[in-house]
Amino acid sequence: MHTIQVRNVPDEVYERLSQAAKSSHRSMAAHVLHLLETAVDTSALPSAEALFHDIVMVREDVAKRYGSGPSSVESIREDRSR
Repeated sequence: MHTIQVRNVPDEVYERLSQAAKSSHRSMAAHVLHLLETAVDTSALPSAEALFHDIVMVREDVAKRYGSGPSSVESIREDRSR
């Protein structure tokens, strides 16, 4: 098992960590370890396919609600011609 030491933690960050640890009934070390484990847990991240699907669905929803906007190609050409 390894040890990590963090220096120069701002007072307000330390206080928020302390309060969060108390509210979750953990020691400061256990709470920080929990936060680190959660931050590096890549299994909870959606796949690229799922993200792409979500993006497509949002774009379709926006197009249904507001219609298609102007072409970005036309806008860029217009800006460059100024």
